[in-house]
Amino acid sequence: MNILIIYLWQKNLLGTNPFDFSGTKWWHFLITLGLGGIVFIFGFNSSRWFSLPVTTNTNSLNTLLAYSNGKLYLKVFLLSNVLLGPIREEFFHRMLLMETYFKASPYYLDVLISASMFAASHILPGGNFQAFGIYAIPGALYALTYRLTRNIYWPIVIHVIWNGYVYVDLIGLVIV
Repeated sequence: MNILIIYLWQKNLLGTNPFDFSGTKWWHFLITLGLGGIVFIFGFNSSRWFSLPVTTNTNSLNTLLAYSNGKLYLKVFLLSNVLLGPIREEFFHRMLLMETYFKASPYYLDVLISASMFAASHILPGGNFQAFGIYAIPGALYALTYRLTRNIYWPIVIHVIWNGYVYVDLIGLVIV
């Protein structure tokens, strides 16, 4: 429901269609590929750079695995976290926040507020700075992708692919 509300907000109030590809340039794909690659490099190495804290994502996964005995719960979890979650988060953290606050700021305050809110939404109460950083860096890369391409599709693609990679083991459990 949140996705629909935010989509209608942009379409009706801002007068733009977030999935209009008529203005897409070839270099939007290159930006997405480059910034998406940085998200993957960061994700692959973050366990070496940080002691990984428990976040809202790991907390919900641990709870699900502890109390579920069926694949239906895993399918719903994966649908929510691999597809619907990234779409909702990108609509809110990129499109809504970046188009509302500090739009196209010369100091990239739109990127900063988007990345900060994205990170804050993923840490548990009492979380530490490392947890914030682990989500703020990819959040900033998603925000930069949105700012440079002006289309929400590209950060959604990166976010869905990354979350799919993170949960690839669970996807294998559900498919088998």
